[in-house]
Amino acid sequence: MKVLKFNTGRLYTEKGQRIAAVRLDAETVAMYDIDRGIDFLLSIPEWSEGEPLRSEDVMRAYDYGHIKKHTLCLMPDVQSMLFDAANTL
Repeated sequence: MKVLKFNTGRLYTEKGQRIAAVRLDAETVAMYDIDRGIDFLLSIPEWSEGEPLRSEDVMRAYDYGHIKKHTLCLMPDVQSMLFDAANTL
């Protein structure tokens, strides 16, 4: 899985808003916002097959509440991978 990591520039902490996300399937993204301490499974149904994950797509789904699930606690490996990635920003 290729992890997308980026900083939105929003000032939630002194480090901004660091996000890590990974595409799980054709419509689902796992996302971790390390600075707000929250994680989600997001729905992004408008993707085309093979289209790369972009920060704009993640933030649009996040900002508009396209949330499938409010926690990744049942996916500890994914949660840990995203936490580690976001923490490097």
